[in-house]
Amino acid sequence: KSYEKKIRQTLFVTLSCLILLLFIAAIFVVFNNRLKKEVDARTLALNQANQELSRQKDEINAADQFKEEILNSVQNGIITLDAAGAVSFINDRAADILEVSSPELLGQAAFSSPLFYWLNKDKLTAVLGGKGPFLGIKAQIRGAEETKFIVYQIGVLRKNERDLTGAVISFKDVSKEHRLEEELFRQDQNRVMRLQVSEFIHEIKTPMTSIKTLADLLPAKVHNPDFQIQFVEIINSEMERIAKMIGALENYAKPGRQEMGYRELAPVV
Repeated sequence: KSYEKKIRQTLFVTLSCLILLLFIAAIFVVFNNRLKKEVDARTLALNQANQELSRQKDEINAADQFKEEILNSVQNGIITLDAAGAVSFINDRAADILEVSSPELLGQAAFSSPLFYWLNKDKLTAVLGGKGPFLGIKAQIRGAEETKFIVYQIGVLRKNERDLTGAVISFKDVSKEHRLEEELFRQDQNRVMRLQVSEFIHEIKTPMTSIKTLADLLPAKVHNPDFQIQFVEIINSEMERIAKMIGALENYAKPGRQEMGYRELAPVV
């Protein structure tokens, strides 16, 4: 009987342990299934978030590409600078006018780079300090084959009303207009010169007539004191008159000196 009792106790303990192990295994399976579902749910959410971020990134890249295509399609040169004055963007037209490549200019400091010799640094400093814009600034660009004339403006770039992010320089090549103005000026000057010469020829006839008349009378009145005095006075007067007309013609014929400089249109407007 004692032996049977020990067997029953051993079987009971064994069965109890087995039941406990089964219970623990069941709990573990349930917990593992729940954990797996939660991990799967979080993985799905993370994948969806990554897909959304990727989509947004693609949209931003597409928008940036679209903006760049628009900026490259305009006829004006456009350069953007960050808050420190370094080039952050240059469109194709600006690179063409300045005769540089975009990679060559990107990252260059506008305040120290020799490629920005034409830029008014004082006005750029003012713009990066929140002032401006400054419009209608004229400058000359030394090209490989010819000098180019540009008109540019410097404006403020802002992220919002308070946060300044840099500056934008927009400029236009006005070389053709400048040379056309010079040609029109020369044509106008030549036209006026012809009128001046014609008027000079007409005006010089009067003193020449007076001098010729005196010359004709000189043989007959060479010994007349009154005639001699009148002769000298008239000759001096007419010669002075001729000299003034020649001087005026010479002054007009001199080429005018033209200089490029910085001008503000705002006070004029």
